[in-house]
This record gives sequence, structure tokens and C-alpha cells, in this order.
Amino acid sequence: MFFAVQAPDGTNVLPIAPEGYESRWVCGKDTYAKLLADGMIEWREVTKNGAKRWQVYQKHYMSEDGRETSDLWTGISGNKKATKEVSALFGKVKVFDHPKPVELIQRTIALSTKKSEHDIVMDFFAGSATTAEAVATCNAEDGGTRKCVSIQIDEKLSDGAEARKLGFETIAEISKERIRRAGQRILEGECHPDWNKDVGFRVLKIDSSNMADVFYTPDQTSQADLLARVDNVKPDRTAEDLLFQVLLDWGVELTLPIRRETVQGKTVFFVDDTALMACFDDGISEDLVKELAGHAPLRIVFKDTGFADDQTKINV
Repeated sequence: MFFAVQAPDGTNVLPIAPEGYESRWVCGKDTYAKLLADGMIEWREVTKNGAKRWQVYQKHYMSEDGRETSDLWTGISGNKKATKEVSALFGKVKVFDHPKPVELIQRTIALSTKKSEHDIVMDFFAGSATTAEAVATCNAEDGGTRKCVSIQIDEKLSDGAEARKLGFETIAEISKERIRRAGQRILEGECHPDWNKDVGFRVLKIDSSNMADVFYTPDQTSQADLLARVDNVKPDRTAEDLLFQVLLDWGVELTLPIRRETVQGKTVFFVDDTALMACFDDGISEDLVKELAGHAPLRIVFKDTGFADDQTKINV
């Protein structure tokens, strides 16, 4: 790391300490060449002991709120403490091998997000759900509005896994329960006064369409078959399944608040009050539709086969 670098006036500068002895640069030649090519080197003419000379500096960029990323992260506990953190939530049962420390993920989040911009943290391999807990902890500490999306394959636990003692069958089950328990622990501690104390989450699973598949051409379909195809919803699907497919189809946020009410004997879903209303029951009457229309929803959804009769459907 002792080599000459060229100053703006063409002179060579060596890393000589103020006391006169040979010192060293903070990097080797290859790294310096890359920093120079990336525009991360700056030269300044300084005066030392009455004489002018060139001084070389490496640039470090800070974010708008003054944070600088260092590649030396100290003061973070390792995996041993992380294992104890998770085990403590599950009655000292080691439900997960080698979880990441919450502090580690917290520091990553603090460097890469802002508390008031509704930033989304995506974790493609949720595992023990350390990231979800870290996001909630960050929000609790600074009153932030960050959101977290955690993805985990429903992978089966091995036969000898400790988590099976608590009744868990898959990694995803551990992920969900860790979020529940960690959220409760966070709420019991000190929280920022501006935090909304939201530790809730919604679980969605990938599945096939709710609509029955029809692969028959007209010449393969008899008149009797038509009656079997009036209702094209698969028989094992619930109203919630249909609701979330509608939300996806229309690009409505899946995180919006949803409430279920009974109106004139029918189950009606209100998504964010009036962003969307949906009723997937049968026997929909004109009176029910008029009552729902009185709420002035942006969208309202019924099953095509859900109306009491054709006249009601036409009037609606």
C-alpha cells in the first residue's frame, strides 16, 4: 500500500506521514484505480507548516438525513444471541437453526429506508421472520411507517426438528408465529409516541384461479352440460378467496382494512370503507343493492349468478 499517486499538477505523491516516515494508503493500487475511475477521489491543495502541497481524499456520500454507510459494523451480536432471541419467544425451544440477529437487519433497514415514506422491505426467504420483527422494531423506535413483505415456501420440518415439539409442521408456521409473538413483545416495551402500534399482518397463499377451468369446444358441449357451467366458481373456494382475487384483478392494495358485515341477511365485505364492496352470496335483491349503493362505493362486486332473478340483474 506504499506507492505513488499522481496529483493534478502531475507530481507524484507518496504516503509520507507528517513526522517524515513512510506510511501507507488505505487501499492498494487496484482499489485506488477503481475509486479514481468512479469519481470517488478528490485532491485539495493544503498549506502545512507554511508550505503548499497536494492532499488526496476519498469521497464518502451521505444520505439526505446525514447517514453514512461504513463497511465496518461493530456492536452487533452474532448468531448465538440471535438463537437465544428466537428461543425466548418459544419457551426456550430452539425452533430455528442459525437465525440472523435482529440488530443486524435493523441496521440494514435504518441505512436503506426512511421512517416517514412508507418504504417496503421485501424478504424473499422469511425463515424465522427476523426481518419482519426488525421492521416492526424500527417503527416502534422512531415512529416509522415501513411495511414488510415476507415470503416463505411451506417447507416441511425434518422429523427430528425441535419445533415439532410445539406442533409446528412447516417453516412458514414458525415464521407466522414468530411475527405474532415478537409483535406482542414489542407492544409491551417502550414505543415512540408517534408510532401507530401496528404489528398486525395478513397471510396470503399462492393458489390456482378460483374460476373453474373449461376446456371444451362448442361441439363437445351438450345442452345438459350448460347447466353445470352456470356457476363457474370452484366448489371449494370461500368468499374471502373470491374477494382477494377481485382485489388482485383490480389492483386494489391487499393491505387495506377489510370488515365483514351482514346486510339484509347477506355477507358484505367493505374494503377501506368505500374503496370496494363485495357480496358473493346468492339471492341478491334489488333492495340490497340500493342500500349498498347508498354508501357510494368506488366499486361494487357481485357474482354473475348471485342475483335473485334476471329482472334484478337488469335493474342493477
